[in-house]
Amino acid sequence: MSEIVDPDEKLISSAQNGDSKALEILLKNHYEKIWGICKRLMINDQDALDATQESLIAIATRINKFERRSKFSTWLYRVTTNICFDELRKKSRIPIPDSGSEKLEISTEPSFENRISDKLLIDEVLNLLPNEYKTVLVLRDLCDLNYDEISEVLNIPIGTVRSRISRGRSAITNYLTNGNQTDSSIRQKGNYERF
Repeated sequence: MSEIVDPDEKLISSAQNGDSKALEILLKNHYEKIWGICKRLMINDQDALDATQESLIAIATRINKFERRSKFSTWLYRVTTNICFDELRKKSRIPIPDSGSEKLEISTEPSFENRISDKLLIDEVLNLLPNEYKTVLVLRDLCDLNYDEISEVLNIPIGTVRSRISRGRSAITNYLTNGNQTDSSIRQKGNYERF
């Protein structure tokens, strides 16, 4: 069996040797994933753009510190989530839900508009979760990392990853089923599926 080669390997090596064009291509190749993580973790678009820019700068300036002990994408996710956490700490942001008291509902019709509406609702509910739950869900469901990779990115035990994913999905399911009850629902089990 042949070893799977990282498609970014040549770009990484060239970027580490000072090739700015290779670095630019590498960052462009991963921009959407970086933006997606920042968008989900930072709550609003302006903060997400700021965190995306900070992440790109950090990756560009730290590319020589990537030692290939993990996959490049794992390292990139670690840098990006750390930037988001730093930005949130700097701003001392706590997600505050809209003041509207309406119960949110998801239609069961599979139309394009309903799928977009459902995705926006999931994003809104994600913003109500504590960062520890939101982060593992974003890394698992948006970035498609496995539990071992999430454990490595966040530097937490795999059991903690499993627990946070379960509790986060439970909270989302409970919210979508019962309305605004995210605080108490974190301790309950649910059937939330990947977003």
